[in-house]
Amino acid sequence: MQRDGSMNVPHYVPITAPDRPVEGNWPPVPTAIWGDVAVAGPWQAWQAYGDLDMLEEQYNQVQAWLDIGVDRETSGLWNKQGYQWGDWLDPLAPESDAGAATTDKHFVADAYLIGMTDLAARMPRSLNKIDQVSKYEEQTVKLRQAFADTWLTNGEPRNRTQTAYSLMLYFDILVDECHRKKAGMSRVERSDGCTGARRKCYECGDKILFPGATWTASNGRHIQAHGGGFLKVGDTWYWHGEDKTEGTCFRNINCYSSIDFVQWKYEGPFLSRQGSSDLGPGRLVERPKVIFNKLTKQYVMWMHIEDQEYKDAKRKLPAFGFESRDIGVFVDDDDKAYLMSEDRPNGLRFYELSNDYLSVTKMLHLFPEHLESPAMIKRDGIYYLLASQLTGWELNDNMYTTSTSLTGPWEPWKLFAEAGTATYGSQVTFVLDLGSSVLYMGDRWEYPPLPRSTYVWLPLSIKDRTVALENIDSFILDVAAGETRSSIPSTTYGLDKNGDSASIASKVTFETRGTARGLTLAIQYTSSCEQEQSLVVAVDGLTFRTCMSSM
Repeated sequence: MQRDGSMNVPHYVPITAPDRPVEGNWPPVPTAIWGDVAVAGPWQAWQAYGDLDMLEEQYNQVQAWLDIGVDRETSGLWNKQGYQWGDWLDPLAPESDAGAATTDKHFVADAYLIGMTDLAARMPRSLNKIDQVSKYEEQTVKLRQAFADTWLTNGEPRNRTQTAYSLMLYFDILVDECHRKKAGMSRVERSDGCTGARRKCYECGDKILFPGATWTASNGRHIQAHGGGFLKVGDTWYWHGEDKTEGTCFRNINCYSSIDFVQWKYEGPFLSRQGSSDLGPGRLVERPKVIFNKLTKQYVMWMHIEDQEYKDAKRKLPAFGFESRDIGVFVDDDDKAYLMSEDRPNGLRFYELSNDYLSVTKMLHLFPEHLESPAMIKRDGIYYLLASQLTGWELNDNMYTTSTSLTGPWEPWKLFAEAGTATYGSQVTFVLDLGSSVLYMGDRWEYPPLPRSTYVWLPLSIKDRTVALENIDSFILDVAAGETRSSIPSTTYGLDKNGDSASIASKVTFETRGTARGLTLAIQYTSSCEQEQSLVVAVDGLTFRTCMSSM
């Protein structure tokens, strides 16, 4: 905000000193990125350093810019009479005339406005200002619709340029199947290297899950939700889990949302480190699980908390005095809830929770086996309990048992994955019932460094009290139908008639550093121009068929 109280952003970056007037008599203009820094700057700093005090200080400026600093038309988008400051985004603009951009200046500004409004909707969650979340969420929805009405014709953006498509993808403006086919995202054309003709550059395909790969969310960062749980609200699934960015020490319990289990939106921290107490520095917060109580209409989170040395007495359940480390929760068909808790000296215990899910009322069963990370599912009247053996951060062969009653008797423990594979390099954290199929969800720990740990999700076969997990490179999950099916069948392709060939990994796991958001894959092949060559590429589960030019 300027000293005169206005929210008109100066035309120079960095901003001139407050006592120096802005040159010229310029009206408010759509300044993509420059004015938007009032929102993006604090958010990126918060993402990088986790400084809640800074975010709190800057939140007023965020609100001020969005509420009074944007010269809007009735739709809520930018007034279309302003000057352009987004031309630098257009790689096709002539060097001698940067203003001659091929993407409309207001298209750029409107795209950034939607992106910044979406960020403003996330900030109140982090600041525990829940009453303010809906304001900017509703604005984001309305702006997206206004954007479609203004800039799309028959599902195609008015400017079919690299900049236009990039902005819509980056800010997730048009959220639908494959970012979305309806908006023309199924086709981007470019010049064919051989003939100069126009042809398809890529096509949207299935959404594929790649177990163990690096998955990124809408904030461009590797998903940090380890040891987590899942909860469905309406048509949206919420994934909550541990943020291991700083290693074992508690930083956040993060929350992500999705409707397809491939594209995950970062909602922000559910719970963040505090200055002291159980959620303070040097604490461990593990295995968060959230359940909804239909009686009280409350969401209840259970978790395990102790110090870094695993020696804090508070890990004991107050009502019984037994140790409680790794936990899991289970809600039965009658809405009764249960806590599964690792008692390190004695085994794995089952407890019944109170009607409000806030306390433990009685112990139901003790497994003498020393197991952790319990997860349960019920199918056709049979309870299936999965758990991990105790091997620290080293992965092991996980096991399962079954029973018709939570109090027992329980069948002897058995392996559900191939022996010696360490459950295909994972530790169970959750078992998700999708109706027609079941999904195994595990963590692939890397210690150190924990931040690089990934996730292994695989179809789980449950039939006649037998559980079996098959190791596959990838699969397609149809959430609406509750079904899984196979995906890419082969990873080896011939290059020429001389017999040379190349084996291409079906997934690539890599570490992200800095603020880079892209990965370039360069592939060279020799071929005539008579036959079209293509490559199927999956990026965070979204598949694209990409045309290739001969070299």
